[in-house]
Formats: sequence, C-alpha cells, structure tokens
Amino acid sequence: MGITEFINGLLGKKPEEDNKTMFNGAVTLTDKSPLVPNWFFVSELGQPRGVNYVEIRKYAKSCWVQMATNTILKQIFTANREIIPIDEDMSDDPEVRRQIEVGGEFLDKPNNNGGSFRTVFWPFMKDVLEIDQGVMFKSKVDGKLTELYTYDGSSFLISITPHGILKKYYQYSFRFPVSKPLEFELDEIIFGVFNKVTEFTPYGFSSLQSVQQEVELMIQATRWNKEFFQNNARPDLMITVPMKEDQMKRFQSYWEQSVRGKPHKTLFHNVEGTDIKFMSMTNKDMEWLEGQKWYFHLIFGAYGLSPQEAGFYEESNKSTSESQERVSARNASRPYMDFLAERINMDIFPDLFEVPLVKFRFVPKDDSKDAEEHKQHLEKLREGVYTINEVRAMEGLEPVEWGDEPVKQSSPLDQNDEEDGDDKKDDGEDDDSPPQDSKKKLSSFPDLIKEMDFTEKDDAENYADFLESKFSKWEKIILKAVELYLPDAINKGYVRKEFSEFIVVLMNSINSVVFTKGLKGIIASDIQKGYNIAEIELDMNIESGREFTDLINMEFDKQLNGYTINGKVWSGLKGVSTKLQHKIIHQVNEDLRNRKSINQIKDNIKDIFTREKGGEIKGEVTEGRTMRIARTETNRLKESGKLMALQKSGLDLTKEWVTKIDKKTSDVCKRLDGQIVKLNAPFRDPVSKKEFMTPPAHPNCRSSFKPKLVE
Repeated sequence: MGITEFINGLLGKKPEEDNKTMFNGAVTLTDKSPLVPNWFFVSELGQPRGVNYVEIRKYAKSCWVQMATNTILKQIFTANREIIPIDEDMSDDPEVRRQIEVGGEFLDKPNNNGGSFRTVFWPFMKDVLEIDQGVMFKSKVDGKLTELYTYDGSSFLISITPHGILKKYYQYSFRFPVSKPLEFELDEIIFGVFNKVTEFTPYGFSSLQSVQQEVELMIQATRWNKEFFQNNARPDLMITVPMKEDQMKRFQSYWEQSVRGKPHKTLFHNVEGTDIKFMSMTNKDMEWLEGQKWYFHLIFGAYGLSPQEAGFYEESNKSTSESQERVSARNASRPYMDFLAERINMDIFPDLFEVPLVKFRFVPKDDSKDAEEHKQHLEKLREGVYTINEVRAMEGLEPVEWGDEPVKQSSPLDQNDEEDGDDKKDDGEDDDSPPQDSKKKLSSFPDLIKEMDFTEKDDAENYADFLESKFSKWEKIILKAVELYLPDAINKGYVRKEFSEFIVVLMNSINSVVFTKGLKGIIASDIQKGYNIAEIELDMNIESGREFTDLINMEFDKQLNGYTINGKVWSGLKGVSTKLQHKIIHQVNEDLRNRKSINQIKDNIKDIFTREKGGEIKGEVTEGRTMRIARTETNRLKESGKLMALQKSGLDLTKEWVTKIDKKTSDVCKRLDGQIVKLNAPFRDPVSKKEFMTPPAHPNCRSSFKPKLVE
C-alpha cells in the first residue's frame, strides 16, 4: 500500500482488493476482519520475509543438513505414485481414463526442456525443505497448462493485503536490482510453503531455521578441528627445562621442522626450572565432543529423522531401527509426500482439466508395517482369535483343508521340538500334514464345493472370454450360497464365519492347478493365433522354438501376478481375486447390519461383479475394469505372437501400424495409423512421445500391424 492508500484508510475508505467474494456471493472480509501484525504498508512489490537467504543456503550445504534433506527426498522420489479416480465408481468413465492418461503424461514430462517428474519436483521440494519456499512457474496457452518449470524460491516475494489476502507474486533478480521486479498473477505460480505459521504470514518457517544455531556450531567445530589437526601442535606431554636465548632459537627451528604437523607424544622445552605438564584431552574437551553428537541429533530431529535413516547404526539394534523406520516414515517423508500430492491436485490438475475427476497420490511401501502386521496376525493366531485360513486370506495365500480350526495352545506354533521321543512324529509322517482331528467346516457347503470344480472343458475363444466365464461362474455360485445360507443370518445381523471362508476358498481357486493350466492354455492359444497370422501373411512356415514357450510363461506370470506399464500398476488376477473377495465379504456384512433382504444382498453382489465384468448398474452402463484389461491383453497377446514369428522368419522386414478408423477411434491411434518402422524398432506417437513395439496403444485398442518386405 502506498501513501494514497494509507490516507484513504485514515479516511475510512477500504481498498478494493481487500474484499474477496466467495463462490456463493458472500464477502469474506469486512472492516472488522483481523489484520496481519507484521504487514508493511509500504511493501507494494512484495511483503519482506526478513530472513537471510544467503546464510540459510550456506547452512543448507552443510553435510548434516544435506544428509537429512537428501534422505527425505530419496524416500519421496523412490516411492510408487499413481493417479486414481476421485470417485472409485467412475473408474470406467472414458473422461476419467483420459484424465489419468493425460495427467500421467504431463507429470512424466512437465516441460520441453528435458524435464521429468524428478528433475522438476526435486528442486521444488529441496527449496521447501531448506527455506520452506518452493516455486514453480506454470506456462499456459489459451488458459491451459502446457509446461512447468522450477525456479529459486528465495527470489520471490508475495504481495498481500493488510488482512493477509494474496495479491501477486514478485521475483527479484540481479537483472533489475533497482527497477521494478517481475510481476506474476496468482494462477501463474505454485508457491509451496510447508510449515506456514501466522507469525510469519504469508511465509513459513523451515526446519533448518529452527536449528540454524546448532548447524553453525557444528560448522565452527569442524573448522576448528580441521585447523587443529592441520597444525597438530599440541603434544600429549611437555617437559620444561632451563634454556638460553640461542638455545631458544634452535628450539624454535626444531619446533617448526620436527614437531608441528607431525605425530608426537612428548615435547622437551628448555627453560629455567623443571616441570612436567600433561596436555592430553581434558574432560571439558570430551564434553564438547558429546555436545557435537547431541547437536547432530537435533538437526536430524528437526526433520523428523533418526541417524539410522542416514546410515549411522552404531547405537541401534534391529528393534530400535525398525520402530524408528515407522516413526520416520510418519514424521518425515510421508507429510512431504502428502504436501506434494496436494500441490499437484490443487495447483496443476485444475489447470489441466476443466473439472478434475482424478487425484494424484504416493503409494510408499512400508516394510516395517507389513512385518508388524504379520507379527500381530501370528499373535492372534496363537491366541485362537484367527484361524490359519483367515490369516492366509489376509496375506493373499490360498487356504489349506486343515486350516479352519483355531490353533490350540499346544500347537507347534508355540512349542519347540521336544527332545523326548514320545512327542515326536513318526519318521514316515509328513511334517506338513494337517492335524488328524481337524474338521472341514466347509463341509456345510457340499453342493457348492462340487460346483467349484473347473475341470470341465472351457470353450472360450480367447483370454477375455476365458475370464468372463470364470467371473460368471464365481458370481453364480456365490449368489446360490446367499440364497441357501444367509436367510438365518439376516435376523442376527452378521454373517456366518463359514460363509466368509467359503468366499475365500472360492476366489482363491485361481491358484488351483486346473485354473492355472486353463489360463496358460488360453494365453498360448492367443499367442499362437498371432503366430499363425504371421505365417499366412508371409506365406511360409515358421518354427516356434523355445522362444515361443518362454513368451507364454512370461505372459502367464504377468496375467497371474500383475505388472507395471506406463507407470500404472495392475495387480494381476491374484490381486483382483483378493480385492473381490474382500469387497463381497464387506458388502454382505454391511447389508446384514442394515437388515437388507436376500434380494438386495444379491443385487449388491451382482453390482460388484458387474464393475469387473461390465454391464449395467442402476441404469448406467459400465465397461468393467478387469474385462477392459482382458480385452486389451487379448489383442496384445496376439500381436506379440505375431511379432515373434516375424522376427524368427529371418526376412528383412518393416512393420506398418493399421488403425481401425471409425467414431470410436482414439487420437493416438489416428496419429499412429500408417506409421512404418523397422521390425525391431518401436512405433512412436509424435505427441505423447510414447513408444509401442506392437498394438495396443491404450485400453480397448483395436489396432493391429502388418509386415512389409524391404525392397
């Protein structure tokens, strides 16, 4: 505010920019709104922060701060990340899928300056960690975000009203030290402040500022130690004896040549009188060294880290390091991950999409948490709270026939092998055999268990048909189980334990030999189709060889256990099965608590399967998450087999992308249509820069490719 605005304020005239209107038309600020206590009425071009950036940057370069900040940054940028729908029920919506793809492409390549997710967001987060002020510039064309660049956060100031409302950003630079700084609108800058406090509005207070004095002490101590050890002029012992002036000069020469900078234990000093002085390290010196260790811990503590996180294990053991790992994840890296995700969701996605339907998040792996949960499962297993099959289901493992009885206290889980022969098993007895007295609780579902047999011949034409038939069979059996065994549970308000176990056993049937054999067979069939097409197009026979078998095994493992493509993770059929069984059990329990009827329970179970298979839910048609992937994979398996056959033909070939053009054709397939590349080279989309050895280029892609002989 200048002098004019100041006078207007004395006259009772309120500045126009102080009134901010919300979306519902309400005015957020009035004459009675609180003021920012440290606001400067002369700071038109940015509110001063009042910190010495040069000094903070100097301290940030110290090894202790670098260890702390780099540890957090490595944890952030090595964590898995994903873009997911805000509303899970909209995951099949075409616009949601488009936003996921566009958002992922933009974050992977935020600018045309060779920037990547790491090279753009790493320096931004480093500024947040060091000075609590990260800045990114949003380059836009026609109001749409096109590029993202990171700049030095210390060169920016914020202009605010007396009430703390943001007005503009200003950047100061050596290019215009005495002229007006660069001015930026609020929607042009991402200004990251992690530890915002009212005392320093609108700025924050970094962790480094809180331990600035301790860092300075550590730097000074290191400098003093360096000078001391360079000169190395203090021996452990000094003996003084009488000395004349000429002898003193000789002693000075001796000192410079034989003592200074060299290892020594005893020094003879020729002066009047005789005396012995010990010059080793005193208790006070030792206290100073211990103080340095304490300062070191303070610096790491300011960032929520333990010394073990940076590799100092001299005072740690397995127990303390594992527990500290959890604390560090909660106090250090995870809050910064959430902060960066918040900035992406609030400042980037709204400029990429008119109405954002997706959100970004980090998915860090917590090994210590997994270990702790496993330990808790074992404890509850020993106490009889869980059965073995319940624990196996939680960990994604298939059940065992003898695992439905609670473990007794005399179980081998609680005892070591006995030395007496009476307690040992016979030599011919299998250690893994089930207890003789175990009861098969699932025998209460005899008819349904028979229907779980997948040995009948499957007439599926491809991988997608195979999965659809299995999902339909699972749905049919579960709905029948609801009809037969849940009516008595409605009045009780909870589901029978045996029913939950039945669902687990049913969904884990994908681990059975019969199921996996059928899955591998249908994958081999789809690959063989592509192989046959290649032979027809080249009009020649091509021997398959070992490579064909290796391709089948590799694709089988990917479909069963999952894989990652273009930064997106698919958990595979095992993961889908586990999620499905959890959803069904949760839905049934929820419906029973709410006293839903049998038909309502069945309808909700049908909706769960429809979201995976595709179909109509409450009047809306959904494509089906799992079946969309299966249809895409069917095409990819066929094209992969075709490419392998062409590679084994020994001919000099190129390949041409062939797109099916109609109103459903995607933009990327239109751009790739007709593109010709060498057989072993990838097709490349000129816009997204993504590369594909063969179609598909996206879910439900219908494109193919054909070989061309090089003339």
